[in-house]
Amino acid sequence: MTIYSINNHNKISIGKAMPRRVSALVAHPKESKDRYSSQRGSSMGIFLSGLGILSIVVAAGFLYIFQVTSSAVGGYDTTSLEKQIVKLHDERRDLEMQVADLQSLQAIEQGAKKLQLVASDKVMYTSPIADNNVVAFSKQGSDS
Repeated sequence: MTIYSINNHNKISIGKAMPRRVSALVAHPKESKDRYSSQRGSSMGIFLSGLGILSIVVAAGFLYIFQVTSSAVGGYDTTSLEKQIVKLHDERRDLEMQVADLQSLQAIEQGAKKLQLVASDKVMYTSPIADNNVVAFSKQGSDS
């Protein structure tokens, strides 16, 4: 029985022995199965590579969105804190003016009138060391 086959170099070989690698016209079922499985493996590898690249791109996109959102929130917080600082500075200035007004001589005199305080004509200073360690005098003791 003579077998005609075409090898990889497009040459026709005639003989009883089959060449190891044959073209698509005469193919062994085992080689055919291996060829399809290798094509399936390479297409699976391409699919996994594409899936990996897609995963990296999606992860980078989420990271970018997270960074932009964090920056926006940080900017809002900064603006809010700056407004609060301005408000507190204004409040401090108002309180300092109020303190200055209350410490003025005019305010003290008005406060004394409200409390019905009178000016003292006679001032007497004492020392705890003098006069037998007496610190306070009574009206009866000071008259005698």
